[in-house]
Amino acid sequence: MNTEKLLALCDDTDRHIIELILGGKSAARIAETLYLSQSAVKYKIKKMYNICEVKSKDRFISVLNKYLTKS
Repeated sequence: MNTEKLLALCDDTDRHIIELILGGKSAARIAETLYLSQSAVKYKIKKMYNICEVKSKDRFISVLNKYLTKS
């Protein structure tokens, strides 16, 4: 349910960040790829973690993969 909420609230930049996280990229690499500051990327990731009620990248990836394989 929280994953659905996250995906509903995402803008294009958030979707790109999610794709890059699932691809194993770090916040620094994501920032470089999307031409954003690293702090902006970290802020967006933290907001996503809060929506999904997770505290780590590994758990976030797990929740997303679980949701995506169900759909």
